[in-house]
Amino acid sequence: MAHHQNTHLFTSILASPLGAIGIRTQGDTLLQITTLPSTITIKSPVPNSYDVEVARELTAYFKMAVNARAMQLTAKKPHAFVNRAK
Repeated sequence: MAHHQNTHLFTSILASPLGAIGIRTQGDTLLQITTLPSTITIKSPVPNSYDVEVARELTAYFKMAVNARAMQLTAKKPHAFVNRAK
């Protein structure tokens, strides 16, 4: 069964570097987080719902992960020690 066939089950659907992320909550309980195809329509969290907090934390996580990866890619390699003593 493909995830995208049941998008109505998700209380919100967010964009992420992995594609769409489906979130399903009930009250203050997180029931499911799953990746979905990037072609899925985004469904914003309902204001003042637990989904807002989950979305905030996921967004912060992905931002941190993307920034860490960018720093790895741009970090200079350490200079090799050159012994100039003769």
